[in-house]
Amino acid sequence: LDLLAEPTRPRRVPEATMGEDAARLAARLVCFGFDGYTPDAHAREMIAKGCGAVIIFDRNIKSPTQVATLCADLKRLAAPRPLLVMIDQEGGRVRRFRPPQFSDIPAAAAIGACSDPVKAAGATGGVIASELRACHVDMTLAPVLDVNTNPNNAVIGDRSYGSDARVASACGTAFIDALQAGGVAGCAKHWPGHGDTEEDSHDALPASRHGLRRLESVEMAPFRAAVSANVASALVAHLLVPAMEPEAHRPASCSERCVTHLRKNLRFGDGVVMTDDMEMGALRGIPWPDREGE
Repeated sequence: LDLLAEPTRPRRVPEATMGEDAARLAARLVCFGFDGYTPDAHAREMIAKGCGAVIIFDRNIKSPTQVATLCADLKRLAAPRPLLVMIDQEGGRVRRFRPPQFSDIPAAAAIGACSDPVKAAGATGGVIASELRACHVDMTLAPVLDVNTNPNNAVIGDRSYGSDARVASACGTAFIDALQAGGVAGCAKHWPGHGDTEEDSHDALPASRHGLRRLESVEMAPFRAAVSANVASALVAHLLVPAMEPEAHRPASCSERCVTHLRKNLRFGDGVVMTDDMEMGALRGIPWPDREGE
């Protein structure tokens, strides 16, 4: 990172070398996707550039044997450095490993509404961990810790454990404990809480307009529990949160204030923080500063 800082004295480092090193450092922070059941030219190029992670989708999965081979091949291409393989395996309508070849994982809402939701959430985390590890997948972007207090919120809906922050906290913690005990990293999403919105961030930029006191007591409570459970990572939403970020068009995913609150106020420290997908529609309408000529 020192290469990215303004030097205090002239240094005889070739300009091309500095650029190459900076690009490789930046590449470590990139998670990419690709098409097909085997590593295509794009995947090979991104790995060669030093990208630190890859995410697999339905378009990459044909069978358990095929996807296990794919993930192993991706890691071999990156060797000797590690390559993190991740997936969206929540359960319900967001799952890439599907029956009949994989377990039929219920939606979080069904788990939250059952007679023993904490036990069920832990069992689900354990099953997901065993199936992902068998296929060389290192991380799932789960659990969803949004508290679903808005019945018009279609993008979260049954992906949430429910409208009670205490249930969401307990279920999320049980899921994380079982998942990570099984050797798969978890991801608390969508910080700082996507439960009381109506717009779908895949298409538009939503907003959570509650004050900080409400956010702390409801939306952030499951994330605080997840941090206490040593969750491996957190995903930040493309979501306007005026109580935390006053700049009108800056979503949480692009806000130093929102990420700092997670790291300092919730004591997530140096845990891994990532944005939601950078190709989502929420980012398209943002009036980014004109940097022409800089």
